[in-house]
Amino acid sequence: QDPMVRFHACETMYNIAKVARGELLSVGLFGDLFDGLVRLCADSEPKVQNATYTLDRFIKGIATEAENFDVPRFIALVKKHLSSNNPYVRQCLVSWVQALDSVPEMGVVRHLPEYLAGLLSILSDRNREIVQSTETLLDDLKKEVHEGEAAPEYGPLVSILIEHCSLKEDKVRLTAVSWLLEFLEAGKQALHPHLAELIGAILPCISDKEEAIRSAAARANQAMCGLVEESAPTAELGEKMLASLQGMLGRLEVRTRIAALHWLLLLLRRSPALVQGFFERLFPLLLRTLSDASSSDEVITLALSVLAQLSTSDENFKRFMADLVQLLKRDRRRLLSRSSAGLVLRQIALLIDPEKVFREMAGILARDEDKEFVGTMVHTLNLILLTTAELRPLRSLLKRGLAHP
Repeated sequence: QDPMVRFHACETMYNIAKVARGELLSVGLFGDLFDGLVRLCADSEPKVQNATYTLDRFIKGIATEAENFDVPRFIALVKKHLSSNNPYVRQCLVSWVQALDSVPEMGVVRHLPEYLAGLLSILSDRNREIVQSTETLLDDLKKEVHEGEAAPEYGPLVSILIEHCSLKEDKVRLTAVSWLLEFLEAGKQALHPHLAELIGAILPCISDKEEAIRSAAARANQAMCGLVEESAPTAELGEKMLASLQGMLGRLEVRTRIAALHWLLLLLRRSPALVQGFFERLFPLLLRTLSDASSSDEVITLALSVLAQLSTSDENFKRFMADLVQLLKRDRRRLLSRSSAGLVLRQIALLIDPEKVFREMAGILARDEDKEFVGTMVHTLNLILLTTAELRPLRSLLKRGLAHP
């Protein structure tokens, strides 16, 4: 407990190190020595801190000059201490990784999956100097991932970054999303197998409260879409992507739902049979979107576009029309009094053959015994038919039918 004992221990170790130098690393003492340095760097006694700093710098120099330094063992030691919240410990660890990373032959970046999560956690530290040092180190490591010969594969790093996209600290989320954006732009098809997980991580960030995160997430999403434009997903990957998109459709954030709907339209274009196979799972979610009070006009329009493309078969079309009428009937007070009901019916008539839509609607309403509801629907459909410019051909058809019954 005596600080003078700790001080003299540092002095003695320094003198031993001056003589032994590289032998300190070869005789298996480095682990205990490193653990001791980490503990002492957080010492409350200034004199001990100064002595520790001198010893730490000297040992660091020996390590960077060593020809056979045990990097995996060092990474394991760093990983063990990265869980500490002590700012002095964190600064010590960052400085060690920086020092060894400055020697390319060490290949410290190769082991990045082992300690990336720990470095990201330091970004939430209240000490600005430590955060800046960590950001500098992370920037260097990121460049090495793209350019270095000893760089690790993207897969393990992507998994770590995805986990950090949902953490509460703004700087951590921004760093994670920014890294993923650069990976997508640099790695391109190497990220293709991870698209399902990336959708689940990036799309919620499109609705983040921080503008910088929203912007980076939007760019990352564009890059992801670009990968699918270049190469359609396999059946297995596509199913995982659709499962992830199902979760996004159930979220409240408008931007996220818009992005998810655009994804469905993209997949319908690139892998239509795959998406059609998900009809039973997607249909209820999309239909619910039409009646959701939080849905914007853009969300409703996009959902209808997806539903229209999913309803190309007669069976799906008839189910869509029947369920839509039931939806309007069930929530008539809210939906039929809102402009969204008119928007829904008008968009359907534009997205699908309007004659087919009006004929099917007429058949369904003719069988409905709720006269009040039927009257309201007929009024709404007549208004759409008579005022929508795009339905002029249908109006002309009706006129000809009346003129030549």
